[in-house]
Amino acid sequence: MARTVRMIPAGTTPGQSGGAFGVVNGRPYKIAANGVADVPEFDANLLEGQGFVRVAWSGPTSARPKPGDIEFSSTGASMAGFRFLDSTLGKEIVSDATGTWRDPVTGAAV
Repeated sequence: MARTVRMIPAGTTPGQSGGAFGVVNGRPYKIAANGVADVPEFDANLLEGQGFVRVAWSGPTSARPKPGDIEFSSTGASMAGFRFLDSTLGKEIVSDATGTWRDPVTGAAV
């Protein structure tokens, strides 16, 4: 399954009225100055070089990464501190060392 990444504009793009505009592999992306967009992960890196800021992986609750889903290179690190923007809940959540997703404001499991 392709993951999505929440992106926001870094600021005003020259020649635009605000926000950010970019094209990756023929796909145009435009985000208003106060807007957001969820884009395929394979486009996110290229969009970062075109005036967009990566926020976190994003998707519905059912798309939350599970332990073992994420490769952390050779460090063997756990998912502790991994951030995910849960579009079902409408908030960013953080994984603890056990893989439990938590609200970073209250600490409650979500």
